[in-house]
Amino acid sequence: MSQEGPPSSVDQVGEDVRAQRGTTLIELVVAVAVATVALLAFFGALTSSAGLDRHTRERTHAQLRAHTVVEDLLARPWDDLAAQYGQLFDVPVEVEPGKVVLLTPAPGSARAGSISVTPWGTTGLRRVLVVVRWRSGVGAPAELRLDTLVGRRS
Repeated sequence: MSQEGPPSSVDQVGEDVRAQRGTTLIELVVAVAVATVALLAFFGALTSSAGLDRHTRERTHAQLRAHTVVEDLLARPWDDLAAQYGQLFDVPVEVEPGKVVLLTPAPGSARAGSISVTPWGTTGLRRVLVVVRWRSGVGAPAELRLDTLVGRRS
């Protein structure tokens, strides 16, 4: 007859260690999975942020250039204003300090900016429209329009 007694403390320690190892491995796998998902979300947000930053920079430069063109047009004599109809212009963008590139014109355009000067009704005013259309660095088409009315100065 064999004598069975309570398990020795050495046996209990061995079983506890094996049980802890299995749990620790599962916890490690879950922790790595959670960290991976969090890092993917972070890098996705970082990429989106960089694209938004580029689009904002392009839009800011387009707006500054369009305002400059309008100011230049408003400084011209009345009789020279209509001759500016159909003129095209480029829009430089500083992508980093000391590095300037031109906005990529929208498909079908030779340059990003265009000027339109037309009579406005029978009031003796002229409508000046400056449009900047470009293919944004994030791939989407973008457009900015500045529209004003100009009267003959006395």
